[in-house]
Amino acid sequence: MTLVVVLSVAAEAAWATIDNQKSYKAAYPDKDPKAYSCKLCHDGAMGNKDNLNAYGKALKSFKATMPADAKKLTAEDYQAFDAADADGDGATNAQELEAQTDLLDPESVPVQDETVKKNDIEVKTPTEPQQTKEGGR
Repeated sequence: MTLVVVLSVAAEAAWATIDNQKSYKAAYPDKDPKAYSCKLCHDGAMGNKDNLNAYGKALKSFKATMPADAKKLTAEDYQAFDAADADGDGATNAQELEAQTDLLDPESVPVQDETVKKNDIEVKTPTEPQQTKEGGR
C-alpha cells in the first residue's frame, strides 16, 4: 500500500510538470523546441521541487500569490509572470530569462543595446564588438 501512495504522489508531481510544459508551449507556441524543456524552471534535465533555478523559484513565488492550484500553471500565468518584474530592477522577467540574468537579484540586469542615429538612420550599438567580413573589428 505504501508503494501505491508513493507512486501516485510521484506520478502527480510528474504530471503537474508535464502540464506546466504544455501550458508554457501554449503561451509561447513559436519558441525554439529546446525552450520547452525542464531546464526552463529547473537546474537539472529532470525537474523536481528541489532543483528549481532562479526562473522556477520566481515563478513559484509569483504563482503562490494567485488564487488557483499552485502546482498547475496556465498559459495566462506564464504570460503574466513574464510581463512582471520579480526583482524590481526595471527588466521584465521575460527579458531576464532571455538575457540569462537572475530574476531574483536586482543587481543582475540584462545589458541593453544602445540605439543611436547616424544620418537619420537608427543603428544599434552592440554590447560587444562584432567582426566584419574581412575578419576585423
